Amino acid sequence: MLRLLVLFVFCLVSVNAYASTVRVLTSTYPLYLITKNVIGNVKNIKLELLTPANGGCPHDYSLSSKDMMRVAKADVLIVNGLGLEAHIGLNKLSSKARVIDTSMGVKDRILLHKTQIVKDLHGKFNPHLFVSPRLNGEIAIEIARHLSYDKNQSRQFMQNAMAYAKQMQKLNAEFVAVTQGLKHKSVIQSHGVFDYLFADMGIEIKAKMQDQGREPSAAKIRFLINLINTEHIVAIFSEPQYPQKVAILLSKETGVPTAVLDPVVSGPLDANLDYFATQMRKNLQIIKRILIK
Repeated sequence: MLRLLVLFVFCLVSVNAYASTVRVLTSTYPLYLITKNVIGNVKNIKLELLTPANGGCPHDYSLSSKDMMRVAKADVLIVNGLGLEAHIGLNKLSSKARVIDTSMGVKDRILLHKTQIVKDLHGKFNPHLFVSPRLNGEIAIEIARHLSYDKNQSRQFMQNAMAYAKQMQKLNAEFVAVTQGLKHKSVIQSHGVFDYLFADMGIEIKAKMQDQGREPSAAKIRFLINLINTEHIVAIFSEPQYPQKVAILLSKETGVPTAVLDPVVSGPLDANLDYFATQMRKNLQIIKRILIK
């Protein structure tokens, strides 16, 4: 009788634990999209986004009191790492949530890139891993590895992540194929958001127009114009989250084409699972149009 009672209590606790909703909070929109793919159709997971879906890179975002309450209630907190959360003050908050730093399992593989691409002048890693489809897929696997301690859930998460990573590998191959055989592929970009994508493609970034969203000075613009005219720059790429006027000015002064690429740092909260891939393939067509002449 006692054995049956213990078994009943164990089963009741197991069912209740399984039925309870796990609140998963992601710090940025790219991580929200990736985690959405990892979770798939798994039940009892409530996925939320901390920063605004349409806010772009959170370099200038500050957490509200409502944001802090959501952090306090989260069971799992998924972060970019590499210092990105320091911009919004998330690293200073205390929380009971289990934290998944998505850069931890990917960081060693980042070092395969050129040193000047990976780190800035202060020796800090560039946090924009997610724009590279290759690294985007690796982040999914890192999330799946730590998201659940339930064996059935973990197995499903990993299956979803592996399928997603395979899609990202295919997308990466499409980008890499564009620049094969191109003699000139040096560009200028808005800020460091495309570093990993361009490194995968073999595109050399000669300069950035902005640092953390700050408008360049007149001296910086003169420097960029001279650089474009002397270094065989073939394209000037900007982002929809930043003003286009500097890129347009540089293009008019030098004759080098400019275009807007979307790093998918923002978008609809109810986006389909293939939203990142769809937007990136639009970028791919733009890059083809400008680089292949």
